[in-house]
Amino acid sequence: IRLEGERLPRVALTDATLREGQQGWRSLSVEECLKIYELLVELGGSGAIQTTEIFLYTEKDRRVARLLKEHGAEYPKVIGWIRASRDDLRLLRESGLDETVVLCSISDYHIHLKLGLSRKEALSKYLAVIEQALRMGIAVKCALEDITRADIMGVAVPFASELVKLSEKYGLPVGIK
Repeated sequence: IRLEGERLPRVALTDATLREGQQGWRSLSVEECLKIYELLVELGGSGAIQTTEIFLYTEKDRRVARLLKEHGAEYPKVIGWIRASRDDLRLLRESGLDETVVLCSISDYHIHLKLGLSRKEALSKYLAVIEQALRMGIAVKCALEDITRADIMGVAVPFASELVKLSEKYGLPVGIK
């Protein structure tokens, strides 16, 4: 029930088309990325579509990032999507983007089998990269990959608590998605 004159909460969307489009049966061309971005600007230029996520792994990805930034639209803001690695963080910094999603595999399945790490090693690795990004003035959102199979109280909650501490320490937002 809504009271007369009461405003609905603002909904802000994050678009993943340009990121997901690189993982399909064929990756998007530079021209397709630019056209999609122009459509996103038309749809969400008022801020309804807050951000659009992009990879930075290939020269083509980095060219797309540069061209989208040069477009000059306020919304959707172009942000990176990186793995929790110093090499990926370097690519982000070189791109000039000031916000990124950091992939943080959080379930034991991913930590042990995909990464070959212990929980402590994985979380330390993630936190080190996130802290370095914050030190550089880069806002971070953490994608907690495979959280439905994670130990929520033993891994996810303590990790989220550390993210809150880092956000407070550096005065920059650290989100979880």
